[in-house]
Parts: sequence; C-alpha cells; structure tokens
Amino acid sequence: MRGDEAPSIIITTMAAYINLNRVLTGTVSYNQNNVVPKVNYGDLAFEHIYVHGVPVMFDSNCPADHAYFLNLKYLKLMVHGDRDFSFRDWITPQDQDGLLARIYWAGNLVCSNLARQSVVSANIDTY
Repeated sequence: MRGDEAPSIIITTMAAYINLNRVLTGTVSYNQNNVVPKVNYGDLAFEHIYVHGVPVMFDSNCPADHAYFLNLKYLKLMVHGDRDFSFRDWITPQDQDGLLARIYWAGNLVCSNLARQSVVSANIDTY
C-alpha cells in the first residue's frame, strides 16, 4: 500500500505460490464466490489466490525469490500506429504444403508512475 492505492496483481514464482496456498489452506477456509464481490465466473478456471482482494498468480518466467506487485492503473500498452499487426504477402514454402505470412507488431509497455510498482527480492520460495 502507498497512500490509498494498492497493487492490482501480485506475480510470483510457482514455488512461492504453492507455499502460500499450503499456508492458507491449513488456516483459512475460503469460498470462491465470496472472495471478491465482482467475481467473473469466466475467471474461475484460472488458478489464483486473493490476498486482501488482490489476486496472487504465478509465472514460470518469474525469477527465483521475487514477487512483483503491479498497479495496472499506471501500466499501458502503447502500440505503434504503422505496426499494429501489419501483414506481409503470403509465401508458399518450397518444402511445405501451406502458406506463410509475416505478421509485424511493435509497441511498448509504458509505466507512468514507477513509485506505484514494487518488487520483493528475498527468500520467499521456502518457509
């Protein structure tokens, strides 16, 4: 928390996620329908845990002993106007029965307020 804002999502390693799930399962009984008032039933297939209303998810590309606390309010995906999924001509490869085309996309993930993002780098994978 910083002021009146909290992170929108927490991303960590699979080991830290499993440990958090193990700790919470032993001490707290939770019902998916009551975790967040505005639960979208299409999201129920995704594995995540809510901590103070913030979803905690794991990512296999997250570095060991790290957890990222992201405030999505300040993250935007800026797309280049000329490279927003522009296609080249279709190509027929000589050694394949099919068509290929190159798809070009260019853009940047832009953060407008770095002070609202955070990372924890500690021994969080084991307890």
